[in-house]
Amino acid sequence: MLFYRGNLNILERRCVSVVGTRRALPSALRAASEFSKDACDDGECVVSGLAFGIDAAAHKGAVSSTNPATAAVLPSGIDIITPHTHIKLAEKIL
Repeated sequence: MLFYRGNLNILERRCVSVVGTRRALPSALRAASEFSKDACDDGECVVSGLAFGIDAAAHKGAVSSTNPATAAVLPSGIDIITPHTHIKLAEKIL
């Protein structure tokens, strides 16, 4: 069973998944963020896991777009943000 919070209509856009290592180099974090921002600017939705590293960078890039759309797939219940340090990022996504 899947649960969803937020604007479900964003998933009607073409979606691109951006996932990667939790221990990314700064250049890789920038690349993931820029790619995700550009994808949203082009009307796509970025899907990632809200984990440390590349996932968080992808969501941050997506929410910085002028046309933001991102969905976080969580490894826990709908009301449990993991990792806990990403609560503010999760709020921006919503």
